[in-house]
Amino acid sequence: MNAQLPAPRSKWPGRLVNLAVVLLVLALAAATFVLSYAGVHAIVLQAGVSAQPARLYPGVFDAVLVIACVAALMLRDACWWARLYAWLVIIAVVAVVGAADAVHAMNVVLPHRTTEGVVAAAGRARLQLDADHLPASARSTRRRRRAGQRRRRTRGRPGTAAGT
Repeated sequence: MNAQLPAPRSKWPGRLVNLAVVLLVLALAAATFVLSYAGVHAIVLQAGVSAQPARLYPGVFDAVLVIACVAALMLRDACWWARLYAWLVIIAVVAVVGAADAVHAMNVVLPHRTTEGVVAAAGRARLQLDADHLPASARSTRRRRRAGQRRRRTRGRPGTAAGT
């Protein structure tokens, strides 16, 4: 019996799609940073943070957004709650940055003590989000890699669907 194995598929279309996704995420992050910098920076200064660290806070939100976007893409084959968590973080970061821009645009003066507490918690929240996303993304990638290796090992063996 001559079983015809399918011709090997080219990996270039998949790699081009991955490159397009990476470029899209970077463009989203750059646009978010440019559009949100003034609002977040003003809110952080209003909270009493000195000028030097205040320049970094808009980047903190953008880093969380990029990590959440990458996690949402990497977790596309993961369980539903991991995907939901990544998307909720994306929505929350966009909402927080949008609210900061709106408050800045309307020249609203926020209560100093409350704003101070929220700004202080933002750094810790970022660390917690990163600590949650990265291990979940790594587990999902390892699972996919192992599943791919199992498929390659069983391909062509007698008694398997490809080898009969």
